Formats: sequence, C-alpha cells, structure tokens
Amino acid sequence: MEQFGNLTSWAQANIEAPLFYLLAFLALPLAYGVVFDRVIIRSGFFLIGVFGTISGLFLLLQAQFLALAQILLYTVGITLVVVIALMLTNPRLDQESSPVIAVHRTGGVLTAVFLFVTIYLAISSEGWPVSAEM
Repeated sequence: MEQFGNLTSWAQANIEAPLFYLLAFLALPLAYGVVFDRVIIRSGFFLIGVFGTISGLFLLLQAQFLALAQILLYTVGITLVVVIALMLTNPRLDQESSPVIAVHRTGGVLTAVFLFVTIYLAISSEGWPVSAEM
C-alpha cells in the first residue's frame, strides 16, 4: 500500500505539467480550425475537440463537476447547433463567391487594426505602479 502512495505522489508531481501542456497544445490548433475552416461541420467537430480539451484542463484542476458540465452541456449543445446550422445553410451559396465579401473583409481588417491600436495606446499611456507588497 505504501508503494501505491509513493506512485500516486510521484504521478501528481510529474504528470500534471506535461499533461497540461499537451492539452493546451492540442487546444490551440483545434481553436484555429474552428475559426478558419470553411466547412461548417468540420468547424463544429473542431469546437467539440476544443471543449473536450478544456474539460481535460478542468479535470487537472480537480473540478470534476465543471469538466462534466463542459462535456454534457457545451459539447452536446454544439453538436445540436451544428446539426441545425447544416439544416439551415444552402451548400450552393458556399460555392458562389461575391466581390462584396472582399469589401467587407477589408473593412473588418481596418476596423480590427484601428481597435487594436486604440486599445494599445490606451494601455501603454497609462502608468502602472509596481509595489513590492504581497
């Protein structure tokens, strides 16, 4: 029984950090897949993967209820949203491209750059005092 206690303490000390980094490393490409994939069903599956990795992070934090809620509510909910989105989309519209989208994309990029510069200038101009008290 003492060996099991030693093994448990060793595993808690040595496995949590690599498992955290593995889950975080796996969540990032899945999140990029959600944002940049043009096929809505694949994007939904990527989102399910992101929620699965987030639930794994909750398990590492010993928050089993949040992990289970993440899986049950969000993963199942997103699956239903993807099914409904598939029923409501017209696949022929995806193949037709219009020049109006390029104009909207340019405006969106300009707006995003403007907001980034505004927030950056607001944060960088503020004085952030550092205190040694903890």
